[in-house]
Amino acid sequence: MTKRDHFFSVWARGTGLVCPVCAAGIQRDRENLRCGEGHVLSVNRKGYLNVLSRPVHGAYDTGLFTARGLVLDSGLYQPVLQCIQQSLPSGSIRLTDCGCGEGWWLQKVLEIRPDAVGIGMDLSAQAIALATAREAQALWLVADLRNIPLADHSQDVVMNILTPASYREFNRILKPDGCLIKVYPGGRYLREIREKRGMTLYEDGDVEAYLRMHCRDMHTTRVSYEQALSPELAKAMVRMTPLNQDMTEDMREQLEEDAPQTVTIDLYVSVCYL
Repeated sequence: MTKRDHFFSVWARGTGLVCPVCAAGIQRDRENLRCGEGHVLSVNRKGYLNVLSRPVHGAYDTGLFTARGLVLDSGLYQPVLQCIQQSLPSGSIRLTDCGCGEGWWLQKVLEIRPDAVGIGMDLSAQAIALATAREAQALWLVADLRNIPLADHSQDVVMNILTPASYREFNRILKPDGCLIKVYPGGRYLREIREKRGMTLYEDGDVEAYLRMHCRDMHTTRVSYEQALSPELAKAMVRMTPLNQDMTEDMREQLEEDAPQTVTIDLYVSVCYL
């Protein structure tokens, strides 16, 4: 099966995907998708759909996403993943990971929930190209969170993990009883790297207060632990975090050589009903 065939096999299960131009329903037209208004969406050979109206040059490069894949595949975030998995509703669900990056979180959720229909979307085409290489029964999109190409009230779950949110759009695409699973930093998250950079720690409570403004109900679990790192993993941690994207390559390489050998993972997992 080609990657393009894989895309259509997931799409055929019912994803809620609509035309990003006019929000009309879409049908398959050979190797494309077409809406009733005649807008054509081309699925590329890498197996994803890019619905952006113009190219976006993001702040994150392939090196960051590759390093993050290495860190995530190491199992460092396994306790956080287990908390997310335990937060999922039962039954067959449609699940969209908004800001999915290289696709690790969605892949791991779908491994234990093969009945779920999974959609991963990110603004970065580089990240989505990496995601299509994963063995995941997911449909991958390059799209803007401010204009999600999914039908109103079509999703059971939206995941939003360590990435910006668009609560208006999340509320629009979620079913009335659907939930947002939001993961965001606690005060001690990546404390060792922040201290190396001379940065202050995260402010506890800011994201939670903002979330509560948008939620009618919310249940939160804090997942916090320290973990020793191998030299290779310590370097990858420096490379993967957006905290260091303001550094020159020489500065980043110097920090990698002096990378902390332990790291603190301190994250909140909130199940929110908007």
